[in-house]
Amino acid sequence: MQVIESLDITPTMFDNATDKYQAIAKFLASKGVDADIYPQGSFALGTVVRPVTRTPDAGYDLDLICQLRKDREEQSPGELRSEVERILKDSELYGGKLELFDQCITIHYADVGKVSFSIDVVPAANESDINKQRLVEKSQVPMLIRSSIAIPMYQEKVYTWATNNPKGYREWFEEINRPFLAVVSEKQRRALFESNARVYASIEDIPDSHLRSAVQRVIQILKAHRNVHFSHLKDGDVLKPISAILSTIAAQVAQPMNPWTSVFDLLKAVLEDFHTYGHYRNPNMTEKVFTETYVGKSLIARRNREWILENPANPEDNLVDKWNENPDAAQAFFNWIDVAYKDLTMAFDLKDNEFRAKMDSAFGESTVSKVWGSKYRQSAPRIITSSNAMPKPWRMQ
Repeated sequence: MQVIESLDITPTMFDNATDKYQAIAKFLASKGVDADIYPQGSFALGTVVRPVTRTPDAGYDLDLICQLRKDREEQSPGELRSEVERILKDSELYGGKLELFDQCITIHYADVGKVSFSIDVVPAANESDINKQRLVEKSQVPMLIRSSIAIPMYQEKVYTWATNNPKGYREWFEEINRPFLAVVSEKQRRALFESNARVYASIEDIPDSHLRSAVQRVIQILKAHRNVHFSHLKDGDVLKPISAILSTIAAQVAQPMNPWTSVFDLLKAVLEDFHTYGHYRNPNMTEKVFTETYVGKSLIARRNREWILENPANPEDNLVDKWNENPDAAQAFFNWIDVAYKDLTMAFDLKDNEFRAKMDSAFGESTVSKVWGSKYRQSAPRIITSSNAMPKPWRMQ
């Protein structure tokens, strides 16, 4: 487990990042911006992994929603974006750290230990009641729709409104994750307290945000492997699947499972699910034939040759819409799943040195070396393990 833990954000880093985004909230409030500022994506879900880059001092990209307490009808999307952007650009505190993108305002930080943070600030407003009602009528979980927001999206040289719902997605994910988190809570709190005794006065002081369930670990494993795999492809940045696809499928596969399911067993189940949906690549595979052949497999659909994976918190958000725009993206995804399955499940029966080589390939040699050193390499003494030992990625000492 230590290899995956080494990819995670440490409690100190988490607290540091929390302080940074709370400082942004206080600064905007001091400038008269009445907003609710909260994390979204990996930081909110507890599934952060260090991104793969060409430099050894890669940082973490943290996403924040800056939801102004106003309805979308009160301002144009361009005006709302400009309001937040202008305040940050004109400040001595943040002006020199900004990088502007079409969908967000990025604030770059340098931190101790060569670990940097980049915070992406996404301005937003309250979604209209009319749009929420339309979404409620389409949604399988209508209670999630109440937290929907509208964000400025830059398209064809102008800003338009787009519906988003990060709070609803987080609520959906946490409901599934809660029982899995409960079974590891006590053990992980004790371990975190022992390794961070200077930070926390007691075990009870350690927040849930520092704990990781089997669901969260599986998502981190998949994201880490994805990052390495696509970093080697010519068009990897374009073809790489978004994290929401991995998080959504992993959570939905986990939902009916026993919370005591191991990380390895859950990982295998998720990879097998992804592999099953790969049969949709067969040009003769219709949705009718697929659902009759693979009973109960309905998370990813293909209707009229269109890939569909619905965002559970926004029925109008197709998480795999890029697969329809670029067929190579779908092919690259399922090719990666084939590799991930071999690397993360079929590799367990390899000899130690072969297994080590596979893990170096899967997660990056520098990452694995930080935890194992030369352990399991060909030059290292052969290590005999019991046949009852845990699967190899989680047998670290």
